[in-house]
Amino acid sequence: TDSTARFEDFQGFAKSLFETYRSGDTWRLRPGILPLLEALEREGRLIAVISNFDHRLPDVLEALKIKHFFTSIILPCDVGSAKPDRALCEHAARSLGTDLERLTYIGDDDAARLKIVAGYGIGVIDLRALENPAELADQLLSPDNDPTTIRESATDESIVQGMTSYPLLHLFSRP
Repeated sequence: TDSTARFEDFQGFAKSLFETYRSGDTWRLRPGILPLLEALEREGRLIAVISNFDHRLPDVLEALKIKHFFTSIILPCDVGSAKPDRALCEHAARSLGTDLERLTYIGDDDAARLKIVAGYGIGVIDLRALENPAELADQLLSPDNDPTTIRESATDESIVQGMTSYPLLHLFSRP
């Protein structure tokens, strides 16, 4: 980077950059996420997004044409805490009309954060450990999906726990 760079209108530049990340052009869905969302919707599953992003997230989800899949979109400003705080997860459970233990967190957070979430009794799936997120639909929707028997011990490398009825998702990344 060039620390000597100067802008005639730095505030205008900063505002333009900030608004760029509200656009769908700046983001892409992970491969396999759209089929996963469609499958969960067909089965009538309620889905929430919890994110440490800001107030632009609903606009981003709308631009990506996926906002309609979500029962709720939960941000730190809604609750006064950020991931992985328990209050954010409890707020998500209430918004879906269920208990923490019936949730599955599907995310790409670091292992330490995923372990914290798993410690609340929430099933956790590490997206980074999956080759094809679309295959998650089969696991989440399986009639054999019994959260009391599927839960496994979390490891530092990958966490796949308790695939239950109410997914919480972290879905997109910057290109």
